Amino acid sequence: MGQQLRADPDQLITLAAACLDAAATIGEHYRSGLRELTLPADAFGNTAASAGLASAAAAVGANAQPAVAGHVEILEEDADALLQTAFAYREADRAAAQTTGDSRRAGL
Repeated sequence: MGQQLRADPDQLITLAAACLDAAATIGEHYRSGLRELTLPADAFGNTAASAGLASAAAAVGANAQPAVAGHVEILEEDADALLQTAFAYREADRAAAQTTGDSRRAGL
């Protein structure tokens, strides 16, 4: 006989909230300061490699916004999927309770 997969809807909701909190925190930190972290070209010195370093730093800065936005979007999508799963578990438990009068979480 195979093992049964079980999840606690309340824990899924807690995890979804943590994902949303992380998304908000990451987005806020980026908006409130990191996106404006640009370095002047002379910050890289006057060696032969300084122009390359300045160019690389500028490229990192230009690519940071899409990377941060993508990370935030994934966290929000994860939260949505977790909430949908929690809802599905609760609905399944309610249906089972109505059908059999017995469920692992009949009180929900």
